[in-house]
Amino acid sequence: MKKSKLMILIFFLTMIFSCQREKNPVTPPGAGKVHSQVDIPWPSLADSPWPIAHGNVQCTGRSKYPGPAEGKIDWVFTTEEMARVSTSPVIGEDGTIYVPTERQLYAVKPNGTLKWEFKTGINTGSSVMVGAGDIIYLAIGSILKNPNYHGYFYALDSDGNLLWEYHTPGAILAYSAALGLGGEIYFVNLNGILYALNKDGTLNWKAIGTEGFMGDWWNSIAISPDGTTLFVAGHDSTMNAVDAHTGHMIWQIHTGYRLTTAPLVDNDGNIYFFAKEKQDYLIYSVKKDGEVRWKCQIEEAKSINIYADMHIDKEGNIYFCNGAYLCSLNYDGNLRWKAAYPEALDPVSPILGGSNGNIYIALNSDYVLAFNHNGEKVFKISIPWYTAGIINGALSKDGRLYVGASRYLVCIK
Repeated sequence: MKKSKLMILIFFLTMIFSCQREKNPVTPPGAGKVHSQVDIPWPSLADSPWPIAHGNVQCTGRSKYPGPAEGKIDWVFTTEEMARVSTSPVIGEDGTIYVPTERQLYAVKPNGTLKWEFKTGINTGSSVMVGAGDIIYLAIGSILKNPNYHGYFYALDSDGNLLWEYHTPGAILAYSAALGLGGEIYFVNLNGILYALNKDGTLNWKAIGTEGFMGDWWNSIAISPDGTTLFVAGHDSTMNAVDAHTGHMIWQIHTGYRLTTAPLVDNDGNIYFFAKEKQDYLIYSVKKDGEVRWKCQIEEAKSINIYADMHIDKEGNIYFCNGAYLCSLNYDGNLRWKAAYPEALDPVSPILGGSNGNIYIALNSDYVLAFNHNGEKVFKISIPWYTAGIINGALSKDGRLYVGASRYLVCIK
């Protein structure tokens, strides 16, 4: 009898526990696991908090320093008339902010005053990165897609003096340049040619791929953690893995559309990028050998903002934007959460993240938003000088975010 009563009690307890589980949200597979992401040593880059667009050559958009928490404007630097900030600001070893515009490169002190400027002499879209020893690399070329316009790649010292220049028959735009582990310089021009220069500015090799590589203002080259492989979008709607030493193709994946964001690479060498099947977008995660690791085909991914680069935080969570939400995936590609924008406007710049877990995005308006690791809004700040979009930012050592907005460099604390 006692045994029967005990069995009945166990049965009812089991039923109660099961009902409680039904009421709770289902945890996606792999949730709660931490896949730690660390900063990969890259001696060819400046010892700086943000020496290159996206923060590093893996294009993670992740800083090893905390980002701003107040959401207040500290100072504003104004460029000359008709000289809009064209791509991401970067930061040198001494804290100098290098701001590329359509007419020149500005070196701005951490207090927001001018240090020097380097005039390019032509209407340009520019890409800039800072190498070891504060060597500044600047790529320029007409923002007009005219085959008669030429491109130049400059190396400057920290005082703005020209060290060398390299000329190409096609313009060089935006975020495309990258710096190899040994100091090699990689970029794509508008003719679709991938160049590899030596540290002294001489040509090492060049490659064209199958139908040329993408070198428009939104494209970037990402590099594997061991420095051996370049990941570059192709004109034939492909993601390409290219041997960094020879320019030879290693593998190629057809994505279904012309890629408009940077590939992202994690510590294990997995690559993340957008793709399209039929009418819907999705996110690919591919192993370093080109084998598909997973595809994220959730409803939120179908309306991805294809101009806002993804971000991966220090725990291995991936972030992307769509038309209404900032979305977070875990390392296995399952949705963690989504946070609605205060305004129904798309982000227009890559997603950035600080070591404090805050995520920063700029909307296609005059707002910069910050969310915490759980998707809760930290702040919303208006940039009232907006006229032509907010450009990708840079995170400093002291909790500042530098963003370009039209003719202004804005420091947010």
